[in-house]
Amino acid sequence: MCLHAFSAELGDKGLLALLASPWLDNLALLHVGDLVNTDRAAKALAASPRLARLTHLTLSGDDLTEAGARALLGSPHLGGLLSLNLHPQSLPKDVQEALWKRSGQGRL
Repeated sequence: MCLHAFSAELGDKGLLALLASPWLDNLALLHVGDLVNTDRAAKALAASPRLARLTHLTLSGDDLTEAGARALLGSPHLGGLLSLNLHPQSLPKDVQEALWKRSGQGRL
């Protein structure tokens, strides 16, 4: 199952509500638009056990900071990612490299 969340109405609160849904238990691909690409959203994604089967994660936009990236890196639930697509222009080089390694064949 895949989900593309791009609605301007979604926001962080909507994403938090979405992550509580049992429908996400079998989600393999998640593409989150730039309107919810914040550290709060990254931390919520990282903390969600419902995303344990996720294999592809894309966060569009430039609002992710080092704190959000480190939350994704430290997530016990995102270990199955085969690709992690971000736009980390402002992230330190060591964090970019760690994200690349964490996601296997990830693309930054």
